[in-house]
Amino acid sequence: MVNNLKPRKGTSSELMPHIETIGGERDYDEALSQASNLMDSLSGPDGQEAAPHHPDAVELDRLVDLIAAYEEIHYPMAADDALDPR
Repeated sequence: MVNNLKPRKGTSSELMPHIETIGGERDYDEALSQASNLMDSLSGPDGQEAAPHHPDAVELDRLVDLIAAYEEIHYPMAADDALDPR
C-alpha cells in the first residue's frame, strides 16, 4: 500500500518509494509506473540490458511479481480472452 513505502538506496531508482504490497488502484498505478521507469533505466541506448543481478533488475522482478498477482485477482482473464484477437 502507498503508506507502506520505504526509500531504496544504491540503485538508479533510489528516489522511488519501495512498494511492499499493492492494496488498490493507486498502488497498482504506482507499481506500473515504477516498473516502466526501471525497464527504461535497465536498457541501454543500443538495446543492451543490465545484468539480471543488478539491484534495479531484482527490484523490477519483484514489482512484476506484485503486479501479476494483483492483476490475477482484479483483472482476471478468461481462457477465451487470451485467444480472441478482438
